[in-house]
Amino acid sequence: MSSYPMIPGYMIEKELGQGGMARVYLAHEHKLDRIVALKVLLPSYAQLQNAVERFTREASVLLHFPTMMYVETPKLSSL
Repeated sequence: MSSYPMIPGYMIEKELGQGGMARVYLAHEHKLDRIVALKVLLPSYAQLQNAVERFTREASVLLHFPTMMYVETPKLSSL
């Protein structure tokens, strides 16, 4: 059994790395049949409003790059 988070629409293949607040995974996006990198906020930070706001701001900056996108999903704890 994998310890990777379950994110609807994606199949996580492996962990690519971890930073201070998040992990990055290599995943397959089912809808567009492509390989993507998913950055997921660590559970310990997902409960902190300032961390969530910072993560969201970072994601909004990424929207200016055509090869990156922001995917909002339910909290992992609710999946």
